[in-house]
Amino acid sequence: PPSADLPGRMLLTTVAAAQRHAQGGVGSPAGPVHMNLQFREPLAPSASPWSPDAMLSGLRPWLLSQRPFTAPVSGVLRSPPRAQLPRHVASTEAAAGAG
Repeated sequence: PPSADLPGRMLLTTVAAAQRHAQGGVGSPAGPVHMNLQFREPLAPSASPWSPDAMLSGLRPWLLSQRPFTAPVSGVLRSPPRAQLPRHVASTEAAAGAG
């Protein structure tokens, strides 16, 4: 069974990032992905009891939502519309454009 030391959030985030890179994310080409997975020793089947509760802790709202666990974020910074700029920034831009 998986270790209770590995939070489910970390596993889901890692898998989502790998899938995004394999399929080509925002502004990046699709390509191969290499993942290092640690397995316990020995890898033979184990009869030890295991409960998924520790790994799934805090994930219930996501499990019920039927939404992706992560969403890609663009690295492009965009300026806010002029109406949302603080007054001192808008007046500085206007003065710079007037000269």
